[in-house]
Amino acid sequence: MPGLDPGPAQRPVHRPASQNDPAEPRTAPADVQVRLLGGFEVVFDGKRITEWGGQRGRTLLQFLIVRAQAVHREVLMELLWPGHSYASARNNLNVCLYGLRRAVGAPADRQLIVYRASWYRLNDALRWDVDHDQFVAACTSMAVHDRSSSWSEALEAGARGVALYAGPLFDGEPLADWFVAQRVGLHELYLGTLERIAEIDMEQGDLDAAEQSLQLLLQSDGCRESSHRLLMQCFAAHGQRDLVARQYRRCVAALRADLDIAPSPQTVDLFHQLVG
Repeated sequence: MPGLDPGPAQRPVHRPASQNDPAEPRTAPADVQVRLLGGFEVVFDGKRITEWGGQRGRTLLQFLIVRAQAVHREVLMELLWPGHSYASARNNLNVCLYGLRRAVGAPADRQLIVYRASWYRLNDALRWDVDHDQFVAACTSMAVHDRSSSWSEALEAGARGVALYAGPLFDGEPLADWFVAQRVGLHELYLGTLERIAEIDMEQGDLDAAEQSLQLLLQSDGCRESSHRLLMQCFAAHGQRDLVARQYRRCVAALRADLDIAPSPQTVDLFHQLVG
């Protein structure tokens, strides 16, 4: 199967001017605004796209947005028409792209997808604003500031990332093998960012903020033992031993109900240490 185009193919990232810096020139809205987290939505030239020329046209655009780089036609043919002959799949791909372009109705120089020498990619003449990209960038920025012990900057970047995560990748869409791993990875990035925010807040003495982050995290993943342990420590620091015991019981119940396992020795030992 062909690899990825080695040439420059990443979509241009659109970064609006800071609202807090009046000296920074304001930037016009992106040509294409995309929401991948918590659902799928595309707004092109201020209008929400509702027609895709068929489900495969929708999947084609989704795949290219997630990949953010050129994809060889044979990769798309195998994705959308597995088991078809080469000629059949290639013809179907041409028809699919035509249907998508017709449904979107953009002029030739503003098509969302462009084709060159057997490769398909997003149109880099357009400005793309993708929530997935902003989320990953914010979480990456937090990690960078965290490593340099720039706590306020780390917390600010982490808060941006958490706010951008509206839900799992393509939430509500039929599950497909091609995005499952990335959905899991993005969700883990969200959980890890929340947990690190809580740890920094605890280290800085802001237990209330840490508790809020941990409660939000456990709403999304009630079996994350490390977060249960941090929350137990927050309650213990407040002298709330009854809440420590309640949180431990919630941890035990979640693990039993969802995974049919008992808490780790680390969690059990911490509980006894905090309430003993």
